[in-house]
This record gives sequence, C-alpha cells and structure tokens, in this order.
Amino acid sequence: MSGNEKQSLIIYKKLINKHGNVQASGCKLRSFKSYLICINCILYNMCQKDKTSVDEIFEKRNHFIVEIDKKCYFESLYELGREIVLFYARLNKDNYSITTHPVVNQALNFIHNNLDKDLTLEQVAREVHISKSYLCSLFPIHLNSSFSFYMNKVKVEYGKKLLAETHKSLLDIAFECGFNSQSYFCSTFKKTVGMTPLQYKKSLF
Repeated sequence: MSGNEKQSLIIYKKLINKHGNVQASGCKLRSFKSYLICINCILYNMCQKDKTSVDEIFEKRNHFIVEIDKKCYFESLYELGREIVLFYARLNKDNYSITTHPVVNQALNFIHNNLDKDLTLEQVAREVHISKSYLCSLFPIHLNSSFSFYMNKVKVEYGKKLLAETHKSLLDIAFECGFNSQSYFCSTFKKTVGMTPLQYKKSLF
C-alpha cells in the first residue's frame, strides 16, 4: 500500500519461502495456484478502494486469475506472482503523486521506494536530473516543508508501521528506515510523534 516495489517483492518472497520450497515439500501445483489467487484477490480488495479506475483494476484482477490457471510450472507461477505484486504496488505509487509538479512527484516516488537508504538532497536531485538547489526550492512550494523535514516525516511514518506490524528490534527498524543509528532514529521519532518508539509501540496495545 506504500507503493514501495522493492519492499513489496521482499515480502512476497518471504510469503512464498515461509512455506518452504513448494516442490520439495510436495506442494501440488493447484495449491500454489490457489495461494496466488488468494494473494491477487486480497491485494485487489485493498487497492480498489478510492480508485477511480475500479473497472480497469477488476479486469486486471480477473486477467491474473486466468493467467494463473494457465501456468504449468512452479517457476512461471512464481514470476507471475511477482508481476501481480508489482502491479498493485505501482497502483499505490500514485498515492505519492500528490503535487502538480511532475519532477517533485518523481522525487517522491524515488524517496518512497528507497526509504531504507540514507538519501541526501543531492542523490534525489541527481535521480530526477535537476540541481539540488532547484529541488530544495521546490519542496516548500509544493509540499509546504523542507526536504529534510519531509524525509524525516516519511521515515518516521514507515517506522511506525514497522513498530505496529513487526517484532523487529529498534536497531533493525532504524536501519530499515534509512537512519544510520538507533539513537538518531529515536530522537527524530520523538521529535515528530511526541513519544519514543517504545512508548508508541506500547500505546498500540
């Protein structure tokens, strides 16, 4: 739902590997097909909300079901599953195309697909082929915040998601959110949220 293609594929791989090697474990092809159909339908139900092109997404969901049924090998099914995950992830990439400036939207897409990296203004500017001074000037105009403030905000939001949905250590979460230390993650989190990561996690239960 974050539109992060790389992270979506990592999770997909973990879901498949969680059940072990499907061939070695004696899993029948039909079972694997049913599993992919379930993933397809769950992602469809999550993504079709608040979308204007619901009919188009519905048709794509049905297309995937037909394609799953046609496959005869585990490898081709696995690759089709990757295609399914990427399709729905890219739908949600549009969630970050929230400005009227195409270059800013490109920058946002790059940022949200690389939250695990300690991105600098220069790196993002290079990615979207503009000068860092120009990109720096665009953020306050189109996002009402500085580049560094926006970066910290989205990283902390991602940290909140990991705290809520995983049992990872603070150090692991800090690195996954692109912070170079646990202490910097904790101080930024508290400044943004008003409580420490551990206090936030406790408040969820």
